Amino acid sequence: MAFAVALNAAAALLMTTRGLPEAVAGAALAGVGWFLTGRLAAWHPAPVRR
Repeated sequence: MAFAVALNAAAALLMTTRGLPEAVAGAALAGVGWFLTGRLAAWHPAPVRR
């Protein structure tokens, strides 16, 4: 999960730069981070409290 969070942080940093290639790379990293976050949540669901 920390890897996906790090990808999203890197994406946010790249998307705030002025260059178009960095913004595209940031958007791609955000997509990968979003995908990994969803996959990790599906593989390791939160425990259910009763």
